[in-house]
Amino acid sequence: LTLTIASCLAQPPTNGLWGKFNIPIARSVILIQSEVTDKCLNKRLKILSQDNFFKEALGKIYIQKIDDAGCRVVGSFSDENFRQQLFQMIDQAGAEVVIIDPLSSYHGQPNESDNAMMRQSLDKLTILCDRVRCTPIVVHHAGKAGTDNEVFGGRGASSIGDWAANILLLDKHKRDKGELLIKVTHQKARNFETVPDFYLRRTKELQFHL
Repeated sequence: LTLTIASCLAQPPTNGLWGKFNIPIARSVILIQSEVTDKCLNKRLKILSQDNFFKEALGKIYIQKIDDAGCRVVGSFSDENFRQQLFQMIDQAGAEVVIIDPLSSYHGQPNESDNAMMRQSLDKLTILCDRVRCTPIVVHHAGKAGTDNEVFGGRGASSIGDWAANILLLDKHKRDKGELLIKVTHQKARNFETVPDFYLRRTKELQFHL
């Protein structure tokens, strides 16, 4: 998913992201994640690169790597040294958008449900992004119980939803012939209109089609 979003930002399709969100000009993107190993990431890139659009777009995305850890980056927004490291990563890449995946690897708080502490961590991310002049996209996983009863479609502190300028909630709908159908709800938009619910199909080639 993050590779799809990053690709559309780096090389905007004529109809934007999934035909729902306009991307008027290309943006330089850096991906900072802790979810997958080099081997897994390279496998995904190889599959996506079978498509000419992704083959070209992925070459424009900066995927941060650290010598020993490879493409897995770990740290805490509350750690000044890590924030400086993030600043240097984003600055050196000349990135206008930074994708952080997932929030749980970086907020650095012992209690994910503590509103004040979580907001302080996220505000530090905001200050960092303002300083380096880029926009953050943060991935946050929903709780295991699902999303029906959650305030903003994610687990933990409600201050996460308050902090976010825009929220897209993706919820597994069903599997169909080996492909996954995902319901997308545009829960929040601070500076533009929300779009009605829609569905995505994740194909065996790891693409997300409307």
